[in-house]
Amino acid sequence: MSARRRTAAQQQALASAERLVGEGPHPEPPPAEDEPGKFQTLWNFGSETTGFNYATLPEDDAAEARATADRIRRLQHNERYLVGELLVALRPKFQHGQWLAWLALEVRISDQSASNYMAYYHLTIRAPSELSQLMSADVAYRVARLPEPLQDKILALAQEKHAAGGRRITAREVNKVIRADDGGASGKDDANDPEIAALAKKIYSALAPEVQRELLRTLETPGAGAKLLRCLRALP
Repeated sequence: MSARRRTAAQQQALASAERLVGEGPHPEPPPAEDEPGKFQTLWNFGSETTGFNYATLPEDDAAEARATADRIRRLQHNERYLVGELLVALRPKFQHGQWLAWLALEVRISDQSASNYMAYYHLTIRAPSELSQLMSADVAYRVARLPEPLQDKILALAQEKHAAGGRRITAREVNKVIRADDGGASGKDDANDPEIAALAKKIYSALAPEVQRELLRTLETPGAGAKLLRCLRALP
């Protein structure tokens, strides 16, 4: 696979892996497939993955990480809840660079894909009733990537529809809620959320200087931030 076909997340993970892997050939991860309905490509392994240097972890954590990687590789592509649950339990065992390297070399998914699976797991346990009764798996996967205040609105609407007629909320109805959202102004202050602040800094640093200046000029316009967020959510 050429470097041009790798995602930015995979390139970052493999760069971090250089300090953490042992000798020998390092398998190249396939292009990330983060869109609903395409999970099966994540699980087409030609052979057992190798390469992560487990000596960089405490012995007990290394054993758990090996077992988790093996279990995830054996899961069916639609077992998103279980994949997310396993990743959530294991994530605190790693430093950031170790986490990226382990994902790329042992599980062969990007950091973004892992985040999406973990978000799906969190949405499932936050749902007021069985999530599969409220929305399809693909719709739930999209909802999981939204801010929690917006998730709450969609979950409440889905619960109402299920209680009224036993039907699930549709992707069209979810999109309508997203378009009508006020940008999350009624939610918590994301600037005080360390994870959100770190992500914002990471995104800003990745932009070219001219794009940074354009973004700052745009955000000076009242209401522009909410409009920009809605446009980003509408992207495929």
